[in-house]
Amino acid sequence: EGNVWAGTSGGGLNRVRPRPLDLIGRDAGLPFESVRSVSQDTNGRIWIVTQNGEVARQENGGWLTVSAGGAWPGGRALCVAADARGAVWIGTRDNGLHRLLDGEFRTWRKGDGLASEVARSLLVSARGDVWLGVDPPTRLQRFRDGEWRTFELPPGARSLRAMAEDANGTIWAGTADGQLVRVDGNVLTSVA
Repeated sequence: EGNVWAGTSGGGLNRVRPRPLDLIGRDAGLPFESVRSVSQDTNGRIWIVTQNGEVARQENGGWLTVSAGGAWPGGRALCVAADARGAVWIGTRDNGLHRLLDGEFRTWRKGDGLASEVARSLLVSARGDVWLGVDPPTRLQRFRDGEWRTFELPPGARSLRAMAEDANGTIWAGTADGQLVRVDGNVLTSVA
């Protein structure tokens, strides 16, 4: 539909579309007013991570808090991203990275190749790679074909806050201290 989704700090979840703006908040069943991360899965459902670390998805006109269920593997969520195969990836503040696929969770932690248990930002690329910003230490990681590759960031780089992929497949990442890096193939370059 050409919609743009934006999480806010106290204003709920905003959907910008070529018609009137919908403001979705607690009165619409959102579990918490501040939304940190948002993604849409292959079934068209919206997934959110709230400021207080909950994970919820749009379900039957309302919101289901996934992180309150018995299958939830634990951790306070920080980010969410869906991939083209139907998986939903969830980064946590204290329990690594979770993948929900076909109703089953799988978790990756430091012993499984993560550089840190704090998975702060996520991006799923067009080719299906999962890009993960972790800290401390601040690192950019790529999960491809079942293996993690870690990219060292420039000295002094703070948390990766935003990632995007351009039309050429180049990955761009911005840090909390204003640094910008790009990854072409297997080479990370500092831009600013």
